[in-house]
Parts: sequence; structure tokens; C-alpha cells
Amino acid sequence: MYPSFLLGAQPLTPLEVTQLYQTLAGDGFATPLRSIRAVNAADGKALQSYPLTVRQAVDPAATFITNTILQEVMYAGTGHSAYNYLPKEMALVGKTGTTNQLRDSWFAGFSGDFLSVVWVGRDDNKPSGLTGGSGALQIWSEMMRQVSKKPVSLVPPDNIQMTWIDPETGLLSSETCPGAKLLPFVEGSARPNSPNAAPMRNPAKAGSII
Repeated sequence: MYPSFLLGAQPLTPLEVTQLYQTLAGDGFATPLRSIRAVNAADGKALQSYPLTVRQAVDPAATFITNTILQEVMYAGTGHSAYNYLPKEMALVGKTGTTNQLRDSWFAGFSGDFLSVVWVGRDDNKPSGLTGGSGALQIWSEMMRQVSKKPVSLVPPDNIQMTWIDPETGLLSSETCPGAKLLPFVEGSARPNSPNAAPMRNPAKAGSII
């Protein structure tokens, strides 16, 4: 309804951002986050517990495409300095965030075994002087370097097709065209423009998308 939401116009807490990214890390399936899983008595008897509930909140194809874009952020965008701490084989998924006048520095992302969100800012809401990349990302990367061991492995749903795209125009291209990139699309949604376009319908054999 309000496109500015995509740029962060809605204020969110770190826990709310973590919930959003948990859904991305869960291939579109959301699990409510809780700081307490259960309460036990001294003898181990469960006094109260919270059941694990899972629901599909986002289409898996949309999640796969979003995660692919966020991997590009880490390889070649504002999150690239994370690979000063972690090997590129981790295929990290994440995004920096910077609010107006450098008040807030954000980073949210995940590896194959951990998801974490870092916010850096001042209690008086004065500028911190930090972008998402120069502040929160550095903390996130150092923390993940110490705990994370498993790379991200994105599995494309059946309705995803890998298609060669001209990044300058966003139109279909060919593997032999200079600068062409292999990117995921929901099947049939890529913009056709010539009979020379060569969509690839088997994601498992599509190779690198970076």
C-alpha cells in the first residue's frame, strides 16, 4: 500500500526485524520467535512450554528470489566487507540499513546455521555517524565469524527458472551476450524481447547466478 515501507519508513525493533528475516531464512515459513521456550521446576518437570508453530507466510519462489538478491548484496553490494571476516563460500544473505542523517546503523542477515540482527544508535536519537556497512555490519561479521560454520544453501522451488538477463535493460538476453547475468524468475514472468533469448528451465543445472 505504501512503497516507502520498502525503504524502512515503518519503525521496527531488532526483534521484529529478526522475525522478518527468520521467515526469509525459513523459505517463507514463519515461526514466532520467543525468548523463553519452556519453564521447568528444579526437578526438571515442565511447568509451562510453548509449542513450535509454523505457517507459510510468503511464497517460497518469492523468498528464493529475495534471498538471491540479498546474496548479491553480500557479494557485490553494501554488505561485501563481511567477507573480510568470513569466507565467500558461506554465501551469506543480508542487508545493510542506514536511516536519515546517519541516526541508525542496521544489519540483518543469516548464514546456514545462524541468523542475527544488529542495530547501532544513540538513546537520544542523535546521529551515530555510522552507515549500516560501517557500523552494524562490522559487529555482525565479527560475531558470525565466531559462531557460524555452515554456508547458506538456497534450494529453488519447482516454479523457478534461471534466465539470462541484460542488467542494463532488465530484458531477456543470451549467455553469449557481454555482461549477461543468470537470474531466477518465477516461471513465465521474465520480460521477453527477442527470439534469441535462452531461458534455462532446470535450476539445478543453471550454474552460478553471481
